[in-house]
Amino acid sequence: MKTILVNASAANTGGAETILRTFVSEIKKETQYKFVILSPHKFNLAEKHITFEYAKTSGFKTVWFTIKGIGKYVKKYSPNKIISFNNLNYIFKPGIGITYFHQPKALEKGYSDVKIKVYQFIISKFLKKNTFIVQSEYIRNKFLKMFNYEEDEVISCWPGFIIPKQDTSLNSKISSNFKHKGLLPIAYASPHKNVKSLEEIYGFLEENNIEITTLLNPANNYLSASKNINSIGAITRQQLFGLYKDIDFLIFTSKDETVGLPIFEFLQTGKPAFVYAADYAIEFNKQFGNPENLVLFKDAEEFKTLFLQKINCTSKPFDYSKGEWYKIIDLI
Repeated sequence: MKTILVNASAANTGGAETILRTFVSEIKKETQYKFVILSPHKFNLAEKHITFEYAKTSGFKTVWFTIKGIGKYVKKYSPNKIISFNNLNYIFKPGIGITYFHQPKALEKGYSDVKIKVYQFIISKFLKKNTFIVQSEYIRNKFLKMFNYEEDEVISCWPGFIIPKQDTSLNSKISSNFKHKGLLPIAYASPHKNVKSLEEIYGFLEENNIEITTLLNPANNYLSASKNINSIGAITRQQLFGLYKDIDFLIFTSKDETVGLPIFEFLQTGKPAFVYAADYAIEFNKQFGNPENLVLFKDAEEFKTLFLQKINCTSKPFDYSKGEWYKIIDLI
């Protein structure tokens, strides 16, 4: 039986945790392999071929642990393959590495961020024998251009997502006094998330009796105060899917993503998702045949116009949840 070591030490919250949970769900049926998962989370599974070892990292600790620190686990388990969800991988056995890459900033030149420069250096110099997994053809093309890898060394794999069996309503946290209720499903106000752009439409929200709920921590004051903005902080996936049912529209302001899974989770409701027209969003719009309820806007003024035109738009739901994880299993 082949042993697969899975490094997900940084998959603590957000999209990274979602991807890990989806992966674990997918490998439940792959009983011909033994999976050892290094993770901050230990799932209660009946499957005996999947085991967990606690490992939690962040920042530069993740870089060190990924490229060198997991050596003790490599020695302990003698894996046939090492799957890393940390953008990098173990540099001393690059030929057995499968690296899940989801850091779009590393695909751009000119970043002053030291961590991004470290990513770029390690990928260029030490991981040429890895197979890299990315989430879209758009990111694959950027990766190939940036790092000059061979075509078959970078594979596009749509991640899909797990829909909770039950959702939890958060109606008590949403005011019933507004005509339209929206959601900004962003919990961290990194610069590329572009959440400050919401302030450009405060007047429009007030004039049209619109409330936007965000997942930002209200104590951090990422946005200036407005009675039309309701920040509730981080929530569970069950609560998130409950919110999808309770709100009328989604707004997504990010300028750069590998996917932006909440967009596609919400599109399944058939209700409109207003998404900033960044390159990744434009490419996904093409990839999925220009969904009627995926509404791209270039700036605040275009958002206002399109909102009034599309807020009552409904589309036949399309299933975006099915992933292409078989592509990773085939590499094992």
